[in-house]
This record gives sequence, C-alpha cells and structure tokens, in this order.
Amino acid sequence: MADNYKGEKIRLIFIVAFFSCISAMFLFLFFNSISLYSEFDVEYSELACEELTFSKYEKLDGYKTDKKYVVYFEEYEKPFEISTISDGKLDKTSLANLKKGQSIKVFYTESSSRKYDYEICEFSHDDVVLLSLSDYVETNQRNQMAGMIVSPILVIIGLFLDGVFIYLFKASNSSVGLNKNTKKKLGKIKIEYVDGENTIRIYNSPNVCSLVINGKVVDQEVGLVAALFSLNGSIEKEGQTVPIEARMGSFNIRLYVDGKCVGKAFMGFG
Repeated sequence: MADNYKGEKIRLIFIVAFFSCISAMFLFLFFNSISLYSEFDVEYSELACEELTFSKYEKLDGYKTDKKYVVYFEEYEKPFEISTISDGKLDKTSLANLKKGQSIKVFYTESSSRKYDYEICEFSHDDVVLLSLSDYVETNQRNQMAGMIVSPILVIIGLFLDGVFIYLFKASNSSVGLNKNTKKKLGKIKIEYVDGENTIRIYNSPNVCSLVINGKVVDQEVGLVAALFSLNGSIEKEGQTVPIEARMGSFNIRLYVDGKCVGKAFMGFG
C-alpha cells in the first residue's frame, strides 16, 4: 500500500505540474495579447512610408490554410511580409495583376519575424488599395481580443483540473481504511461473470477499481486516471485453481478467466 501511495503521489505531482504549466503559459499569452492589442493600434504617423518598385510576390508553402504572402521590391534585398492574420483582407486579385516595375506606395513597420525585416501595414498602386491600414489594425486587434477571451478560460480549466486531481488523490487515500466490502466505496459494477458457483465482478468508483470474487474483495487499484494496471485473484473449479485477471488499458478493462477474455467494459478515466 505504501508503494502504491508513493506511486500515486508522484503521478499527482506530474499531473499538477503539467496543468500548472499549461495555465502559466496561457496566463502569459493573456498578458501578451493585452500588450500586442495596444501595439497594433497604429497610425500613419508611426509608420515608415516609401514609394517602392514592385518586383514580384510569393505565396510560401508550409501553412495549412492561407498561404503566407511576401512582396519583393527592387530597393530591398529581403521581401516584405504580409501578416497571415491580415492577409484575409488582402486584395489578392489586384496583387496578382501587379506588373514588375510598377510604383507601389507602402506603409510598413519592423517585422517581429526573424526571417523578415519589415511587415506591410498598407500598400497601394494608383487608386487601388491592396491592403488598408484600418483592415490591418482591425484584424490584428481582433485576433488579440480572441486571445484575451480564450486564454483566461484555459487558465481556469487548467487550475480546475489541478483541483480535481488533488481532490481525487485525497479522496482515494482517505478511503483506504474503510470497509472494503461496502458497495458505496466499490462503486458501480462494470463487469459481472458467473462461472458455475463463482461470481466474479469488477467494480469501479472515481478513485478505486476492485476485483470481487464471491462477494469478497481480492484485489484493488487505487488511482487517479486510467493507468495500466492489473488485478489478480483465483477461483476453485473442479479441484483446480483457475487464475483470474482484470487488465486495464486504452480506457477499457478486460476480465480474463484462465487466460480467456470473458468480459470488457469502458472505463474512461476510471
């Protein structure tokens, strides 16, 4: 029992650490979204503006949905990127119709990407605006707003799951001294198999799984989640001892009598 308690405690520490890290990550993303929301509230006076000579554009591979667009200008060696967030507002037809050597008015800022020096916030040719600053600001701020809404929810979920697993751990270990034959502690019957005069049952509750033979608890697994484990016992049949095993794996538990599977039940997370 001591070894089982120690194993469950180590497992609990890893689980709590995992969900705590998830919560911390989304907490960071929440504050980062707040910071970026204000940073994307830019005006023309805050941007660099140049008349540049169009060379070509590319749609880069590696994105599952929209391709990433980059635009080359003769005055610069590296291309200017167009944010994948704002390219939904990009006039792709007009971009495809641009000719090499045409003059393009570009408002841009420094890129946060290591691959590119600059990011396009607005650019136009004659009277055709391919991407407007208002659309750039709106789409990027909307993306950060989504992050500000979703991140706290995921932080709360992570902390809630920490609390659930801590509660189950305490509940499972505070119940060790209870009468092992009480139906309240054993929980629901998952599998029942009758072999002659022998009745074999698998019981399950949120914090313990039990192998019960002829009304007697012969083996138990106290645990938090659907980890791999086995419960073992035996019955007497025609003067011989027949091994009984309940084997947990892949969210299902299987009952074996003399090596033959006689029952299967879904357990989920225990």
